[in-house]
Amino acid sequence: MGAKGALQEKGYSREDSLIWIGKIREFGMQSSFILDNNTEDIEGDIDNILKELKKI
Repeated sequence: MGAKGALQEKGYSREDSLIWIGKIREFGMQSSFILDNNTEDIEGDIDNILKELKKI
């Protein structure tokens, strides 16, 4: 059972359930570090992470 089913079982309408799920998705995208950086920054971050992991 997904989030929609669980919410509907608790008495929320299908429409309210879908709105809630949409907001969760939107908040997740807004908080993603990927949106705040361009491709070059992301590649640099990944390179730095890989270099640090190789030290371990």
